[in-house]
Amino acid sequence: MKGKIRWIILLVSIFMIISLSRSVVDLWERRNIVQEEQKRLSQLEKKHEELTKKLEMVQTSAFVEKEARDRLGMAKEGETIIIMGESPLPQNTGKAPQPGNSPMLPNWKQWWKIFF
Repeated sequence: MKGKIRWIILLVSIFMIISLSRSVVDLWERRNIVQEEQKRLSQLEKKHEELTKKLEMVQTSAFVEKEARDRLGMAKEGETIIIMGESPLPQNTGKAPQPGNSPMLPNWKQWWKIFF
């Protein structure tokens, strides 16, 4: 009888040790998962802060004005918009260009003609 009780106690003890060791391993894995999720959370918080700052910047009147000027080509009252078209480059005919007979004017002369 004492031998059977010892075997039963031994088997229950082994079962409890195995169960406890599985629980410890499971907790260890969950700890790693929690650490990874905390890292992910901190990254998402940083991204949230950046997006919040960007939202605040986008809602300013200076940003709206800049976008209206850049994307829509709008101007304030009294301002003049100047769009310089690109003039075609002279064809390379193998001849030297004649002085004073150049079809292209330098940029500064084009601007001079517009304003003066």
